[in-house]
Amino acid sequence: MNPDPHRKVSNAILLVAVLACLFQIFWFGSKCIHQIDYDGMAYTGIARHLSQGQFRSAINAFRSPLLSWIIAGVSFGRSDLVWVGKWVSVSAFMLSLALLYAFAKALWHSGTAGAVAVLLFALGRGHSAAAVGMVVPDFLFATVALAYFIALLRCLSRGGGEKSWFYLGIVHGLAYLAKSFALPWLAVCTLVAATLSDGPWKKRVTRVVLAALAPVVVTAGWATVLHSKYGAFTAGTQLKANLLQWTLRAYGERPDPTYLVLTDTTKHVDEFLVDDPMPPNSWPWTYRIDVKRALPKIILAEKRNVPSVLKEAVIVATPGGVLAFIFAIWTLLQKRRYYVVEWRVAVVIVTGAVSLVLAYSMLVFDARYLFPLTPLLLAVGAGFLVLATGLNHEAWRRISIALVVAGVAASLVYPSSPFRRISRDFQAMCYDAGAHLRVHSGSAVVSLGSGPFPDVGVGWEAGYKAAYFGGWRIIGAAQSLPSPSDSSNLMTDLRKASPDAILVWGKPSDARYVGLIRHLDEQYPNRTVETIVDPVLGEAGMVVFTNR
Repeated sequence: MNPDPHRKVSNAILLVAVLACLFQIFWFGSKCIHQIDYDGMAYTGIARHLSQGQFRSAINAFRSPLLSWIIAGVSFGRSDLVWVGKWVSVSAFMLSLALLYAFAKALWHSGTAGAVAVLLFALGRGHSAAAVGMVVPDFLFATVALAYFIALLRCLSRGGGEKSWFYLGIVHGLAYLAKSFALPWLAVCTLVAATLSDGPWKKRVTRVVLAALAPVVVTAGWATVLHSKYGAFTAGTQLKANLLQWTLRAYGERPDPTYLVLTDTTKHVDEFLVDDPMPPNSWPWTYRIDVKRALPKIILAEKRNVPSVLKEAVIVATPGGVLAFIFAIWTLLQKRRYYVVEWRVAVVIVTGAVSLVLAYSMLVFDARYLFPLTPLLLAVGAGFLVLATGLNHEAWRRISIALVVAGVAASLVYPSSPFRRISRDFQAMCYDAGAHLRVHSGSAVVSLGSGPFPDVGVGWEAGYKAAYFGGWRIIGAAQSLPSPSDSSNLMTDLRKASPDAILVWGKPSDARYVGLIRHLDEQYPNRTVETIVDPVLGEAGMVVFTNR
């Protein structure tokens, strides 16, 4: 292919992408830079264990370790690990943009194609907001996945030797540490790539073996570490825990026997708010999955989740981006003799897309699970959108570009747009509750009820976040305020739990809220009560210090 003749256009598009990205980061940062998500509490909590030398407590089979290792490594003694986690998250997002440019440019030999892919990913709905508002490994996973496909492109090119496949495996092993889902997902991609590569079958098998060396060693090493705590060799518990919780609903079949109303959170959430749904010696480790019972539920989960995944992909990549991806694949199929490497890489990406969608759909889906896949789709689709690559059906290209523009514009203004949903810092009430906890002695808190903003992570999570910001341990929780008939059972639970403070979420117009406060007044005559305030709603709850 000819060198890219549109360097000025490419640079202009890149400049727009960078400016758009920086604007969004500062915009959302002004509203949610101090926020923490539920998963982020766990990853920063593990980092805190590492910083304090509590290495055994930092071992977690449900949480992949790389993000926490990085946070602990770059914290340099800072106590505010939320800020450090946000810095790592934003850095991973920015690095993913750079790697996306490198991958798309190398794939199509076009800087313009790389710039277009970067612009679309930077403008993708929720990407910048997630980078600033959450501390999750998905952008880190996306970064390593892009590095994997850059290495894969080298493997499938004519200059790629056997060493390239070994280096590919090293990136694969790193991706596993970023997120355990990468182990099977990229293994599928490697098998497909090796099958499509040139040479006799013995060479292809050799390539698979070379690519598997590093992932096997890394997985075995981490499994040995997990065995030291859990007493079982496992690559991670995310698959089984999510299958039991979301698909088979097995957790709901085993109610917590500790309390009558409360849930005993001490069994799966530690003092730094690190959760572990499969702690050592817990029942999920010995739970045997009945395939005949599980298969129909998996099929139902696929039917329920696949449409949601596809809808989210169309929204994030825009209808035009998805259409461009489809036409790029179709054109490469027709011209595969001329675009041999591009065709093979595209087949691997299609296989990876299908496997990722099906794998997550059988469990539970969250929009951020598409972060590793979206840039790959955009990298391929950018080849169709850019005239210089030669994959051109002019009418459809113009339609795709029009749909891209319309999709981006719509994503900025329609009701679920982050620009409309994230209008302020909705966790302010959690900061306020945490501030009340910090200035009082004690360490154990119970949370009753839910916050008023479940759509932005201040619903059932409110008590956990308040405990996190206050530096207390949550020892029990109830997602809804008890009915009058359950009040006596709740008081029995509270006597058994013996908390130092109780978070009660509600508003003065709620009869259950008022009634519960009255019961707590009777239960704890020496109590101290402080109001939890939201800047807009006013009273959002109470902190009752038991002073027992």
